[in-house]
Formats: sequence, C-alpha cells, structure tokens
Amino acid sequence: MWRFLVQEKPAEIILALREGETYPSAVAKRVGTTFAHALHVLAKLEEAGLVTSREEGRIRRVKLTERGEELASTLERLKGMVEVMEAYVGLEDLYAKEVKSKLREEVNREEVMKRLEGLRERVKGLAQREDEVGRRAKKFLEEAEKVEREVKGIVVGPG
Repeated sequence: MWRFLVQEKPAEIILALREGETYPSAVAKRVGTTFAHALHVLAKLEEAGLVTSREEGRIRRVKLTERGEELASTLERLKGMVEVMEAYVGLEDLYAKEVKSKLREEVNREEVMKRLEGLRERVKGLAQREDEVGRRAKKFLEEAEKVEREVKGIVVGPG
C-alpha cells in the first residue's frame, strides 16, 4: 500500500536522508536504486527545496533542508499508519478465513498463531512510538490478543 500511495524511491530517499548529510552513492545503495536514478531524484528534490547539496572537491554531499525534514517526518508517520493498516487487514482476513464461524477443533491453531505472531512483529516497533501511529499499533496488538484468546479457547469476562 505504501508503494501505491507514494512513489517508492523518492520517498525512500527522503527517509534515508533523515540520518544526516551523506553522498548520493550511499543514498542509492541504501534505497536499492542506481546511482543515476538517485542523482535524478536528488536533483528534483533540490529543485523543490527539500534537499540541499554542496561540493567537497569532486564529491557532492546532500542533506535535507528544514522543509525536507518536515516532509520526511510526515512521510514517516504516513508509512507507519500504512503498516498498521496493512496489519489490521491481515488480522481481519486471518480471523474471517481461519477462526470465525469455525468450531474450536476446526481451527488450525498452530498456523493461526504463526500468522498472528508475524502480524504482531510488523507493528511491535511502531507501538513504542508516542504518536497516533503508536496508539493505533497498541490498539492493533490488543485486537490480536483477543483473536489469540479466542483461538486458544480462553474465556475472558462474565460468561
């Protein structure tokens, strides 16, 4: 979904530059693109006022401008929200196909637990954040816990 919402390489280049001033070749390697493509994207970003560059002898160094930093921060939040949303879609799909309307003995507990753990791993780091992404990730982990309890047959609350 992230790739669908934004052009992948320009967004990844902006996020890669959050780590500080670097060389275009290092940016290209970090985001998995060619040096020529990285230079092209960096030139466009510089035209837009998001990146600045300076010559150091025969070598060029690039870094984000203040506006570039603001955009990178927004892209990072968007990427986190997309990751949480994708995890929710995965959880809903897993529940609908493997748990809902099935008898306990029909549920492949091992497979469901394995997939649940994979979904949790995707958002665990995001849950450490102190922003909306973190709050949504924590809520996702709570929902995953409910599904796990249902799969394990654990009854919680009055019943």
